[in-house]
Amino acid sequence: MSVVLKLKNLSNTGNLASKNRFLHLYFDVLLEFWQDILVDRCKTLMEGYRRS
Repeated sequence: MSVVLKLKNLSNTGNLASKNRFLHLYFDVLLEFWQDILVDRCKTLMEGYRRS
């Protein structure tokens, strides 16, 4: 959800001054994306350990 909001905010500010903010948001989005994937991986790993 928050990723979508960030991208919407991004499209609203289209001037050159917001280039830095664009990069910050871009990395924020990437971090959130990878965090979600890592959390997912950890959960499946833990479930695998519990089953065995």
